[in-house]
Amino acid sequence: CKARGLQEMDLLGHSIGGNIAAAFAERYPQRIRRLILLSPAGLCPEPKDYREKLRNAPWRIRLMFSFWRRGSSPMMLVRCLPRKRGRQLCSRTVTRWVGKAASTMDSDTV
Repeated sequence: CKARGLQEMDLLGHSIGGNIAAAFAERYPQRIRRLILLSPAGLCPEPKDYREKLRNAPWRIRLMFSFWRRGSSPMMLVRCLPRKRGRQLCSRTVTRWVGKAASTMDSDTV
């Protein structure tokens, strides 16, 4: 912030970057206007009933977490698809997410 002459900034952290962004915001709160954590990993302890809930989750959720534990991410799986199919999937997903997010935001947020 200081090197660029910024008084404050919007900070976004994704996955383990969420942990880093949260740590930065905690240390320099005066520099952060907005903190956005997108799928943050490693920020809180595992709930006591996590393993039981995972055992009882639908098979798709269990499969997703199985890939995640082995170091895969949703984007890694998308990259395995043919290029056109991967782009279509990403485009539909972003459109769906933006539509949901936009309906919850006011005009000052956007």
